[in-house]
Amino acid sequence: MIACNDQQKTKESATGKDSSASVFIVDSTLSDSVRLSLIEKLLADNQVREALKHIDWLLSNEPENPAFLFMKADALERLQDTSEAINFYLKADQAAGLFFQAKMKLLQLYAETGNPKALLLSDTLYQLPQAEKNQSDILLMKGICLTKLGKFKEAESVFDIVLKNDYTCLQAYLEKGWLYYDRQQYQKALKVFELSTIVKNDFAEGYFWMAKTHLKQKQQEEAILNFKKSLALDPELTEAREELKSLGAIQ
Repeated sequence: MIACNDQQKTKESATGKDSSASVFIVDSTLSDSVRLSLIEKLLADNQVREALKHIDWLLSNEPENPAFLFMKADALERLQDTSEAINFYLKADQAAGLFFQAKMKLLQLYAETGNPKALLLSDTLYQLPQAEKNQSDILLMKGICLTKLGKFKEAESVFDIVLKNDYTCLQAYLEKGWLYYDRQQYQKALKVFELSTIVKNDFAEGYFWMAKTHLKQKQQEEAILNFKKSLALDPELTEAREELKSLGAIQ
């Protein structure tokens, strides 16, 4: 889930893809506990389709088990089957009566796809007792949905509330900065990205987006400096390396 303490590499969320194309047969003799451990290992190894077969085996015996339904939704989400993931998160929530984690996942998927259902769901979740520790994330999802729907002023206000309540929410700085960046308000975007690096001075993505914004303003020296900072802090930030190569700053 996109959350206040997440540090994403790009504006796009990471995708789960299977690393194995081997023929796979479900062992019907495994106990549920062993099967659950195997599912966890398969998911950790990014063998999502194989894990899904075991999850379906569990569901064939307990079709209304909320935990198994949630696991299937999670696997489908990793496979980028968003509509079916939403379907199974809904089933998990309905089977449990109230499954807060499933509702949070639904909120995330609705927000990321610009589904207006996120707005009502965010308001509903915000009032639940279980939401006390998740209120910043709930508002964050609401702001993301508003951005997707083109309601930029409302989104900006929501991100401001998030940051007022939790100034350390790095994702909120990114979302607000992207809001300005995508609308070519580069001076505003730069200030927001810069704030994120003041809050956390080793926030690689903050420096990366400062650099991207410098480029838009034809400030090449500043861009190179901040791309180098972001790459030094996160050597796996390949986008920063590619930008530096294109600028002739590294080989």
